[in-house]
Amino acid sequence: MFDQPYDFHFVQRNTNKKNSIQRQLDPELDYQYEYIYKFFVSNAFCRRKIIVQIKQYNDTVFKVDFYATTSNKERKVRNENLSAYRYLTKVGRANRVAGTIFAIIGTLRRHCPDMSFGFQAATLLNEANDNNNRRYQVYLTMMQLVTGSSNNPWKAFGYSENSYIFVIQKRFLQQKPQIIEEYGRIFGKVFEN
Repeated sequence: MFDQPYDFHFVQRNTNKKNSIQRQLDPELDYQYEYIYKFFVSNAFCRRKIIVQIKQYNDTVFKVDFYATTSNKERKVRNENLSAYRYLTKVGRANRVAGTIFAIIGTLRRHCPDMSFGFQAATLLNEANDNNNRRYQVYLTMMQLVTGSSNNPWKAFGYSENSYIFVIQKRFLQQKPQIIEEYGRIFGKVFEN
């Protein structure tokens, strides 16, 4: 389903240095480690750097964040032409970018074989309802296609109200409510099954 992933590079691993009181007050700060990776998406017209941040909260719970930076050439293009420009140059094709992020997660899985992960598929402020969010629907469909085979160890679940996607190992499905509750604490909400 995915093209060959881009070459990615491990940048650094950060240890959380916040004290226990700060970590109790803000669940987002309660991670143990943060792993940072980068890769570049480029063609003849522009080059974009994509940063992937993976926070490890315990041995099984990870949160994935990723974002793209833009080049000077891309900044010069006006907003109304930007999506057409990206479409024509095929910069940031979702399947290859997603394949690279899965490859990064795969490298972490070698060190943490019990990992499950979650991420927010959309954080768009101007949308009144995340249920109709295309980015969420595309990401969830991609994750379900990737994890749908019988030999894949993960299963994808979506929480459409907030555009959250969780990918839990199949052997931990009986612990799904506890895992999703842990993610609810991290993301700032309590989720129902």
